[in-house]
Amino acid sequence: MDVEMLKGLLETIQNVIVSNKRHDDVAVPIFDPDKSNDGAAVWCESFDKLGDELKWSSFEKVAKAGKALRGSALSWFDPWEAETIKMY
Repeated sequence: MDVEMLKGLLETIQNVIVSNKRHDDVAVPIFDPDKSNDGAAVWCESFDKLGDELKWSSFEKVAKAGKALRGSALSWFDPWEAETIKMY
């Protein structure tokens, strides 16, 4: 694992622990492309706005997005996430 990535992960964990804000209870909208009429672009835009508003790090965004995906979106995300982790 890359040293800078590890530092980023540790910093994110520390910030979450010491932060007075608690965003774990924020409901991230579920995205299932097989059941949604809005499409991925609309979901991504609303997800990004929420993440920016709550000041999520890129690590937090990936973790939260992964939990909100269903159906074929989740089927795409799972191997992508595993492959991305292997790269570091």
